[in-house]
Amino acid sequence: MEEVFPPYHELQVGDFLTPAIQSAIRSASVQIAIFSETYAQSPWCLDELVWMLDSDPTSIKIIPIFYDIEPSELRHVEKGAYATAFEEHRRKGRVTDERVESWIKALEKVSAISGIPFRTEIDDHGERLKEIVETVLVKVGREQLYVCEYPVGLREAAEHFEKVVLSRSESKSTHVVGILGLGGSGKSTLATHLYNSMCSQFQRCCFLSDVSKEKIPCLQQTLLRNLLRDKNLCIEDSRRGKALLQDRLRGLTRVLIVFDDIDNTEQVDNLLCVKDVLGNGSVILVTSRDQTLFVSSKIEIYNVKLLVEKQAQELFCWYAFGNAKPVDDLKDMVEELVSMCGGFPLALKILAGQLHNERDPRKWKQQLKSLCKQLPEDLLGRIVMDSYKSLDNTQKEAFLDVAHFLMGEDRDLVERVLDGFNDNGFQCLQTLRQKCLVEFELADIIRSRALQ
Repeated sequence: MEEVFPPYHELQVGDFLTPAIQSAIRSASVQIAIFSETYAQSPWCLDELVWMLDSDPTSIKIIPIFYDIEPSELRHVEKGAYATAFEEHRRKGRVTDERVESWIKALEKVSAISGIPFRTEIDDHGERLKEIVETVLVKVGREQLYVCEYPVGLREAAEHFEKVVLSRSESKSTHVVGILGLGGSGKSTLATHLYNSMCSQFQRCCFLSDVSKEKIPCLQQTLLRNLLRDKNLCIEDSRRGKALLQDRLRGLTRVLIVFDDIDNTEQVDNLLCVKDVLGNGSVILVTSRDQTLFVSSKIEIYNVKLLVEKQAQELFCWYAFGNAKPVDDLKDMVEELVSMCGGFPLALKILAGQLHNERDPRKWKQQLKSLCKQLPEDLLGRIVMDSYKSLDNTQKEAFLDVAHFLMGEDRDLVERVLDGFNDNGFQCLQTLRQKCLVEFELADIIRSRALQ
């Protein structure tokens, strides 16, 4: 069971309070910030607010309570109720300008979070306290989905997603976002993490995993049962299911749905039809390898970010050694193997699994030589094969030509080469891009996924 307050009685004289409090904030399921008229007089309170927001980029865990103060006062600290306190902080000169700016930004951000007003003169204190308790119970009571064993880079990914996508969400409409990426790039992991982080802010939630492997009526039935909380509802026909979705879900507000791994237009037509009937404040996340599904449905696209080198090495080491850093004798070989994986979490997991708990440098060298020969085929087989299989024969040949002979070449040159084989190099290249099998970088330089 989590402790509500940091265990100060366990701290010894000389212990550093700051790391202990920061650790408690990071691990908390719910963070309650109570804003009063004197709140800004305390540098400690302001620092803790900054730590709360740093530990939770999506601001999902924070419950603001506005105690005899309006949220607008937090947005305009230089003019509002906190103006005197901030003038005093600056006058004393005990804090840096950078620290003060971090406080101001934190107050502005938290003022936009839906909180609980507490007016001591007119509110029923018992009812307000009951509302606070119920809000906390909703946040901690929602069942969390399993994400992954080692969530390396997930915090940064969630922060980036929140910054470029969720920050633009409007409460008066349904926001639909397509998370695009190749198999093994971390789409489902990111979507699951976002679902866990966001679900406490919604009235109804549903996560449909492995959509491509399930029958549509079964998916429609699961969606309706979860959102309507009716376990007796049955659907045997997708057309009837679509009609029920549009009828029974019409007008429902603050609904969160994740469709994981959609791969054809039939699924889009029979499941994503809900986007047109859900009410205000709803969010739908869709993961797919196929960009054309998002484009045809006019869905906003978010390209999943692969792991940067430092994150990739850390993830590899967790799976290979059970800790974040490599054994000194194997550091160079770890770096070489990690560089082959191109930031793909699945590739890192597969390779690390083959070397799990191996400490003998000689065996690592043998494995490294073997993996260097097998890696392109292995990655193609395990990571890009699902997208590769969906290509026609001409497109498959074009993909292999790009992967083996045209990596790093100018886009125009690649199109001309492909034109020599099938008379439509441009369209072929576009298809490979839409399937996330190639990327165009900088000055239209081609990079293939298969041989990263």
